[in-house]
Amino acid sequence: MISRWRIFAQIFSGWRRRSLSNAKTGLVQGDEDACSAVIADDEEVDLLVKQVDKAGTSVLIRFQPLASDFRTVLATVKLGSHLENISDQAVDIARRIRALIQTNALEKDDGLTSVFEQVDRSISEALETFATFDNARAEKLRHQMEPLAQSARDFMVKFSDAVVRIRNVPAFM
Repeated sequence: MISRWRIFAQIFSGWRRRSLSNAKTGLVQGDEDACSAVIADDEEVDLLVKQVDKAGTSVLIRFQPLASDFRTVLATVKLGSHLENISDQAVDIARRIRALIQTNALEKDDGLTSVFEQVDRSISEALETFATFDNARAEKLRHQMEPLAQSARDFMVKFSDAVVRIRNVPAFM
């Protein structure tokens, strides 16, 4: 049963990596198609999360899992929720990048590529930690996340400000 939940985690990881990679490609190369792929993939991530929720509920109702199995099922369901949130954030980024591309307002990345790379590495490490059930590593990683989270918040503010600026420019300009 546990292997099934690890497979779900691996599938989540693949979708997350693809979404962030496409958002990064959209930013770096000004590629609207990559941004559109992020938006399209989000619906599939949402469906997968619903499947995991349903499977988890089914396991908890039909079986009386041992405590460790119970924790694994609940942790995977929670992981799905977090990765769905990451996918939603990638969609927001992709939409903002697309808006900037369409108005020729996309500037050089100003270090944003490094934020993408840091997020990707950190999430990969978190998923690896999850797959190996390494609590000590998870605690260490949790403490390392706050500076990265602040960088990501700053990234979103910068893009939000850029999109607001282009929407406030009169149409005749």
